[in-house]
Amino acid sequence: MVIKSIIDKLSLNWSKSAAGNMTNSKMVHKQKAKPKAPAIVAGGSISAGRDIIVGNQTIHHHATSAPKNDSQIARELINFLDNKRVLTDRFEWENPQDCIYSVSDIRSRLSEFLEKQPLGKILEADLKQMQEACKKFLTATQALETPRHHIYGSDMRQILDSFRHEFAVPAKNVVTRYRLSASNDFKKMLLGGHN
Repeated sequence: MVIKSIIDKLSLNWSKSAAGNMTNSKMVHKQKAKPKAPAIVAGGSISAGRDIIVGNQTIHHHATSAPKNDSQIARELINFLDNKRVLTDRFEWENPQDCIYSVSDIRSRLSEFLEKQPLGKILEADLKQMQEACKKFLTATQALETPRHHIYGSDMRQILDSFRHEFAVPAKNVVTRYRLSASNDFKKMLLGGHN
């Protein structure tokens, strides 16, 4: 009987010990399975060098491009605009249909910049003002019978001149605010020195 009680005590202790180890192992397992929160930065990008948990797999995430800041976006925009002849070429060199296509292209690109990611309020306002100048130009040219070869001395010249003046205000704000460089022709347009 003494042996039976010793065996019973040992069995009971063993059961408690085993149950305790199982509980501890479950806790350890739960702690190991607890996912690290991936670092999310503004604009929804995941920061470089962090682990991402997908289901029950851990994936090491390498560097991704961070959201661009306003100065980077402004630089891209001005580089794009600097190459648009509709903003800088002499009036007598302009082909009306080419001007319409170019302004339409500028307007589309401005929409991309506005939709791509959040912008600072000031830069966003400048881009929207440029977009509005494009819209006015395109609306005004729809009502015209545009000359086929050049715009010198036509209503189209007045519309283009108005567009350039209106567009120059927010473009100059962007160049000045972000201290960007531009071609001499583009700078002339910003200063109102149209031909």
